[in-house]
Amino acid sequence: NQIADICRRENWFPDIYASFFCGPLRGKRYSFPDGTSTNYNGSYEKALEAQEDIRYVVENERTTCFVHEWYQKFITPRKNINFIKPVLWNRHTDFPENGFEIFRVPNNFLWHNATTPLFQLCFFLGFKQIAVIGQDGYVQNRENHFLNYRGNELSTDAHIERANRSISLLHNAVKNYSDKNQIEVFNLSDISILKQYERTSLKDFLER
Repeated sequence: NQIADICRRENWFPDIYASFFCGPLRGKRYSFPDGTSTNYNGSYEKALEAQEDIRYVVENERTTCFVHEWYQKFITPRKNINFIKPVLWNRHTDFPENGFEIFRVPNNFLWHNATTPLFQLCFFLGFKQIAVIGQDGYVQNRENHFLNYRGNELSTDAHIERANRSISLLHNAVKNYSDKNQIEVFNLSDISILKQYERTSLKDFLER
């Protein structure tokens, strides 16, 4: 979620960026031309930080961006930015094993887990090797994110169990689609709840 930190530090930008989460719209009501509105609880100051991070990434002309149409509230349209109205997934409904066959981009971006639209893009673009880094589930010290993460971590056992189940079901669907389409997926994290993929290192993955 803080890819902008890496971009600033390394003077590097990704080729493709996707973001649909509600973090940038917390702490304030927003209204939209179609008559809808948002009113997400949370820190407005952190929301402004998230807006600035997203702006920093999408203003790089060489990064193709897919972001929620609501982000037009704080992003100036550019040629490299695609504003998307995603399909909102009911978080209380299990993600189906054939989900990536049912929901395909560019017409059906999913607002589900943070990485779901990235997998959709990988499959749409025909990638044959994919490395998963960081979506590890809640395994040690009740943490699910990398060091110095600035967002909110879950605190109750019930929420953690639901999050781990959601992540596992998502990756069951990734495994199902990748196996059917001869796509290799590797897990590059040392500590992870994911059992679907072969473990490897970043060095070994890049040398394949």
